[in-house]
Amino acid sequence: MSTAILSNNNSSFLSGHTNRGISDTAKNLKTQLSNLRDELFPSEIFDRTYNQAFISLEEALNEAATDNWDGCGAKAYSASSLDVALRLIDSLPTTIPAPEAGVDPDGEISIDWYLDSDRALSISISGNGQLSYAAMFKDGKTHGTEYFGDELPKEILEKLRRLFS
Repeated sequence: MSTAILSNNNSSFLSGHTNRGISDTAKNLKTQLSNLRDELFPSEIFDRTYNQAFISLEEALNEAATDNWDGCGAKAYSASSLDVALRLIDSLPTTIPAPEAGVDPDGEISIDWYLDSDRALSISISGNGQLSYAAMFKDGKTHGTEYFGDELPKEILEKLRRLFS
């Protein structure tokens, strides 16, 4: 397992930064991120996969913080989707590369792995725990819906194993 030492001058959402948001959602996000930082920094060591995934998520959230963030009517990210996404990222196996994060036009958060033109997995995360996924492998494509509780659904785990085997 690879790890990275974090210092307080890293420029990620795990370090302190100015938050200019004034909406209830922005305040909720600030509280969630503060709690996460408090939980992670005492150990001074944080797994690189999670760090990269959270940095990617922060960048996506900054871009999609308000309605119409794409100029085409997209909704701002959903706080409930963020809550599920944080728990989902935390449940990912540490043996796989970090996903890229994004925000879908409907406000759901997505995490994606693109290995090449024949291998990819995309998961769209709704606030109620619904995970809609689409996967492409060299021998075909698949898609479906699973629900996330406290553990990564077996179907999603199987797709990740297949993608990275």
